[in-house]
Amino acid sequence: MNKSKCYLLIVWLIGVHVKSFSQIVSQKSIRNLIYLEVFGAGGYGSLNYERIIFQQKQKLPPNLKVDVRMGISTFHLKDFNNTFNPDIIIPVSINAMYGKTHHIEIGFGQTISNVTQTNSSTFAIERKTMLNSNLTTGYRYQKSERGVIFRLNYSPIISSNKVYNSWFGLSIGYGF
Repeated sequence: MNKSKCYLLIVWLIGVHVKSFSQIVSQKSIRNLIYLEVFGAGGYGSLNYERIIFQQKQKLPPNLKVDVRMGISTFHLKDFNNTFNPDIIIPVSINAMYGKTHHIEIGFGQTISNVTQTNSSTFAIERKTMLNSNLTTGYRYQKSERGVIFRLNYSPIISSNKVYNSWFGLSIGYGF
C-alpha cells in the first residue's frame, strides 16, 4: 500500500473513532401544537392542531421547519328557522417557519366551509360546501421545547368566486 492511501486510511479511521465516541446532545423538540386563533384562516375564531413534519437544524438553511395544520371553527350555530344547524369551517394548510425562537412564517392551504343558506327559489334551508384558498405570512414565537406559542399573521382568504378577504390572525397556544 502506498503512503497516500495509508494516510487516507488513518485519517478516515481517526474520523470514525472520534465520531463514534463524541457526545451528540439531542434535545427533543416539540412536534405538536394546539392553539386558539382569533380571526385568521378559520374565520372569527378557530381551534387548531399543527404537526411539525420536517425540521432542519444542521444543514443549510438551518432552523427551517415545515408543519401541517388543521382547525375547526363555526360561525352560526342556528339556521334561519332557529334550529341547531351550525356552519362548519375547517382551515387546512402547510406552513414553513424559519428561526430558532422567533420565526418568520409563510404558508398556504384551503379553508373548507360548509354553511347553511336559503334556496332562492324554494326558500328551503340547504347546505353548501365551498373551498377557499388561504395564505399566511407573519411572525411566530415558539421555543423548541414545551411551552407557550404566539402567532401574529396576515391571512387573506380568496374565495371560489374570486373575492379577496383580508384577515389578520392572532393565536395563542401550547407546543408539546
